[in-house]
Amino acid sequence: MEILNFAKTLREIATKYDINVVDANMPDEGTLAKQIDEMNDENRLLKIGIIGRVKSGKSSLINALVFNGRDILPKATTPMTAALTVLEYGENLAGEVEFYTDEDLKKIKDKFDSYQRQLKEQTNKEFENLKAQSKIPNLSASKLDELKIKAEQIVINKLKENISLSGAADQWERIEKTGIKLDDLKDNGKIVAKNIDELNRKLYDFIGANGKYMPFTKSVKLTLNEPNLKDINIIDTPGVNDPIPSREERTKALLATCDVVLIVSPAGQFLSEQDTKLLHRVNTKDGIKEIYLIASQADTQIFSDEKDKANGNLHDALTNIIRTLSKTQRNVLKDYKLDNPSIKNALDDLIDNDVILSSSVAFTLLQNWDKKSSWDENSAHVWQNLQKHYNAYFADENSAKANLEKLAGISAVKEILSEVRTRKDEIKAQKTAEFNQVEMKKLLDFKTSAINFINEDIERIKNTDLDKLQSDIAKMKANKSLAIMAVNDAWDDMVIDSGLHIKEVIYNKIEKHFRDLIGEINSAQRTRSKTRTYEVEVKDNGWSNLFGLFGDRYKTETRHKTITIQTVNASEIYSTLSDVTDDAQELISGSFEKELKDFKKQAYSTIVGSARKAVDDDNILDPVLITHIVKGIMNSIEIQEPKFEGVPSSLRQSGDLDEDEGRKYMDDAKDYARNLEQSLKSKTSDAIKTLSSTLRSREVGSEMFAQYTKNIEQLQSDLCNKEETIAHKEMILEELESAE
Repeated sequence: MEILNFAKTLREIATKYDINVVDANMPDEGTLAKQIDEMNDENRLLKIGIIGRVKSGKSSLINALVFNGRDILPKATTPMTAALTVLEYGENLAGEVEFYTDEDLKKIKDKFDSYQRQLKEQTNKEFENLKAQSKIPNLSASKLDELKIKAEQIVINKLKENISLSGAADQWERIEKTGIKLDDLKDNGKIVAKNIDELNRKLYDFIGANGKYMPFTKSVKLTLNEPNLKDINIIDTPGVNDPIPSREERTKALLATCDVVLIVSPAGQFLSEQDTKLLHRVNTKDGIKEIYLIASQADTQIFSDEKDKANGNLHDALTNIIRTLSKTQRNVLKDYKLDNPSIKNALDDLIDNDVILSSSVAFTLLQNWDKKSSWDENSAHVWQNLQKHYNAYFADENSAKANLEKLAGISAVKEILSEVRTRKDEIKAQKTAEFNQVEMKKLLDFKTSAINFINEDIERIKNTDLDKLQSDIAKMKANKSLAIMAVNDAWDDMVIDSGLHIKEVIYNKIEKHFRDLIGEINSAQRTRSKTRTYEVEVKDNGWSNLFGLFGDRYKTETRHKTITIQTVNASEIYSTLSDVTDDAQELISGSFEKELKDFKKQAYSTIVGSARKAVDDDNILDPVLITHIVKGIMNSIEIQEPKFEGVPSSLRQSGDLDEDEGRKYMDDAKDYARNLEQSLKSKTSDAIKTLSSTLRSREVGSEMFAQYTKNIEQLQSDLCNKEETIAHKEMILEELESAE
């Protein structure tokens, strides 16, 4: 309770004396108290978070770990259909559903309205463009209708690139189609089931992609009579960069309480920048030290080049993949450790050990071996490829089961759960200590900043001459209107220039990034020999037909012909497209973040400089005071980075595709690649327009001078009672310094 008392004391001092610190934030006391109570609960369960990108295989992994490979938790196809799900042990099967609030639904509706406005406006523009391009003076009514439909489809495809906007629009349409009102759901938040099959059916209504309540579902807590859940909670998150803010806040709050985290990263794009950001968040911000990395979807990596390198030996192919990913894991984590020395030895086990490779679909095949009719399309496709490329390893039941188990790798993940259960008390104690350390640092940072803030006030009061200040205030007020205009003009110019600069920087990086993509796709084409068997009718005028004495007789002969065919390695292309897409999106997000930091740094000098220049005297405006105000304004501006979709599911295929199937896949992949560069540019441009609009909507000059006038008049009042004010400030310092 020491931390909570410390937080309360600091909050009381800050509130009582109106201390506004822009360089540090106080933890929310209500949240802090709840977290402390949970940490100190002797009966609290070990919380295990499963995190990663959307479609990284999180739900599939949980299905394998908890439900023996059965698809109890639906797989998300987009961030909007993902659900925040908490699983815990209980004697009776049950579920609790939390629905979106009126406020959440209003935000979704607002995005839907924005989508409709943009759809209408952009469709009209596109329609006019298409008419102009047709170069036909008098188009028929049917042709005009055709162009309108085409224009709308072009715009719909473009708007799909904005996941948050298009996803919300799709969700609102689903909400309206249900005909359900939020009040109607009050009695539908409980799920009761007699067995797991009934639970699965009922659960689909809430978190299935087409479930009737899915559009309203924020999170689900499931109580299950599953031995694998004893002593633990498992939290299945919707994925990073959740487009629904309230659900993302809930996810972050739940993750902060986790003792153990499993980061699920697809083997084809293992440990991307998104994954390392997740690692940084849970390790540094949430203070979680028990972190494990799972390389998922191993079944997508064992074909093509890996098969060739291993000479068709499945075990060697898996060994090679583990060796490659383990090297990646070590290099990425060593670099991360160098950049974050405060983590000390927290990740040493991950650096020293090999990667954990898993394939949930292989586990599903194994667990449902005797129910092949229940295999879904993806499972059947993976099995077909395994038999085709590694037939010797899957030719009979015994070898097939042994090799599916090896490929699945689920036993290694189960060992992790078993091991953390054994160390439950130690891990919880460590988590509590780390939590206390992180929260205490936040409070100490706030205390230090507050002390510095008061000391600056005292020095300002001691060193400011009242007569000069009054003269400065008079000059400042005389030039205030001009100064506000100057700051607003400088701000607008800076916003425009920065928007153009950010766009140029990111566009150049995108173009460089995509330069060789089509060539990489073409390199996935192969040629191989294939023997075709066919039957022909030939004359049979030999001895058996008395040499044709009584007329020709024909017989069927089987013949063979070896031909060369073109094949396309779908796994290689999908992996290339995924890597390029993820890398491009991370490159854009990273560039966006860096340029915005540079923008804020520039804003301090530009705004302060333009303000001081406008009042025609560098000594009139207090540089420290005005810099604090500008920092506060900058910190209050909420900026959203652009968000993107990944490679479409239609391109997620594996193995070699022959002839027509291969050619179609190649054409689709090239179309995606050609459109992707422009799509990312368009998305970036839209994000920059939104950013510029947000920034230009702020009357920075008015905001700054209103706050500065208030602060400087307070300083004038303080100087009129100089000794009393300094004594009062020193008393505040004593209170702050004694707070602990």
